[in-house]
Amino acid sequence: MGRQVGFYFTDRDEEEFLELSQLQGVVLLRSRQLASPLCEEVQLKPFQLTSNSDSQTLACFVSDKKELTFREIEGRGSFYIDDCVSPVIEFSRSGYRPDLNMIISGRLWYEHKYWTKDEDGNDVLREKSKELEKLYNSLARWIRKHCTRLPNGNYIAPHAQELHENGADLSP
Repeated sequence: MGRQVGFYFTDRDEEEFLELSQLQGVVLLRSRQLASPLCEEVQLKPFQLTSNSDSQTLACFVSDKKELTFREIEGRGSFYIDDCVSPVIEFSRSGYRPDLNMIISGRLWYEHKYWTKDEDGNDVLREKSKELEKLYNSLARWIRKHCTRLPNGNYIAPHAQELHENGADLSP
């Protein structure tokens, strides 16, 4: 039931995109492998994707931190933000891997409806807030407006396009 926009960014493209998001009052939160069901805002470091960097490369946009739902990772003693029910927009980072001469794809993903139980135990389909939907639409619109759509349906930002034209491959 979610919506997504796939993209290819470099560090410079990501910086422009994040400046827009900050102007709209959003914060970045680490969403995986949290030590407790509390979260702190993060400052993203330059993109570097390694085999164990999932928690470093995934962030969430959130409209209200008090409404976040956390789930425990069994047997690990750590938590993650349940982005299906929490008021968040997932931002999976994209970036350039010089060792592979490849631009790794990222995505903006938003789950706008989710199933839950009501007080009687009945399944109920709930919608997330209209404000969060407007935020997602605004961020997705920026990507579609400032990037070029590729045949695979993803969008490529100007600096990433330049790298690609100079021989960098695009990840699937």
